[in-house]
Amino acid sequence: MKKQWWKSRILWVNILAATSEGINLLSGQLIPPGTVAIVSNAITIVLRFLTTQPIGNPAKEAKINPPITP
Repeated sequence: MKKQWWKSRILWVNILAATSEGINLLSGQLIPPGTVAIVSNAITIVLRFLTTQPIGNPAKEAKINPPITP
Protein backbone atom coordinates (compact mmCIF):
# COMPACT_ATOMS: atom_id res chain seq x y z
CA MET A 1 0.00 0.00 0.00
CA LYS A 2 1.32 3.43 -0.93
CA LYS A 3 0.98 6.58 1.15
CA GLN A 4 0.16 10.14 0.19
CA TRP A 5 3.18 12.36 -0.54
CA TRP A 6 2.49 14.73 2.35
CA LYS A 7 2.86 11.86 4.84
CA SER A 8 6.52 11.38 3.89
CA ARG A 9 8.81 12.32 6.78
CA ILE A 10 11.81 12.31 4.46
CA LEU A 11 10.16 14.89 2.21
CA TRP A 12 9.42 17.19 5.15
CA VAL A 13 12.97 16.88 6.52
CA ASN A 14 14.32 17.89 3.12
CA ILE A 15 11.90 20.83 2.82
CA LEU A 16 12.91 21.98 6.30
CA ALA A 17 16.61 21.65 5.43
CA ALA A 18 16.20 23.64 2.20
CA THR A 19 14.24 26.34 4.03
CA SER A 20 16.88 26.50 6.78
CA GLU A 21 19.65 26.87 4.22
CA GLY A 22 17.74 29.64 2.46
CA ILE A 23 17.08 31.55 5.68
CA ASN A 24 20.70 31.04 6.72
CA LEU A 25 21.91 32.40 3.38
CA LEU A 26 19.63 35.44 3.50
CA SER A 27 20.33 36.28 7.14
CA GLY A 28 24.10 36.24 6.97
CA GLN A 29 25.25 32.73 7.99
CA LEU A 30 23.81 32.19 11.47
CA ILE A 31 24.68 28.48 11.21
CA PRO A 32 28.12 27.36 9.97
CA PRO A 33 28.06 26.31 6.30
CA GLY A 34 27.34 22.62 5.79
CA THR A 35 25.83 22.03 9.23
CA VAL A 36 22.25 21.82 7.99
CA ALA A 37 23.30 19.50 5.16
CA ILE A 38 25.11 17.13 7.53
CA VAL A 39 22.23 17.02 10.03
CA SER A 40 19.54 16.58 7.37
CA ASN A 41 21.55 13.82 5.67
CA ALA A 42 21.92 11.95 8.96
CA ILE A 43 18.17 12.25 9.67
CA THR A 44 17.34 11.13 6.13
CA ILE A 45 19.53 8.02 6.49
CA VAL A 46 17.75 7.05 9.71
CA LEU A 47 14.33 7.66 8.14
CA ARG A 48 15.25 5.54 5.11
CA PHE A 49 15.76 2.57 7.43
CA LEU A 50 12.44 3.24 9.17
CA THR A 51 10.40 3.75 5.97
CA THR A 52 8.00 0.92 5.18
CA GLN A 53 5.77 2.39 2.45
CA PRO A 54 6.52 4.08 -0.86
CA ILE A 55 4.90 7.36 -1.88
CA GLY A 56 2.03 7.08 -4.33
CA ASN A 57 -1.68 7.43 -4.77
CA PRO A 58 -3.49 4.87 -2.58
CA ALA A 59 -6.83 5.54 -4.27
CA LYS A 60 -5.40 4.90 -7.72
CA GLU A 61 -3.65 1.75 -6.50
CA ALA A 62 -6.92 0.43 -5.04
CA LYS A 63 -8.61 0.81 -8.44
CA ILE A 64 -5.80 -0.98 -10.24
CA ASN A 65 -5.30 -3.74 -7.66
CA PRO A 66 -8.57 -4.23 -5.74
CA PRO A 67 -8.21 -6.20 -2.51
CA ILE A 68 -8.94 -9.91 -2.76
CA THR A 69 -11.70 -11.02 -0.42
CA PRO A 70 -12.36 -14.66 0.35
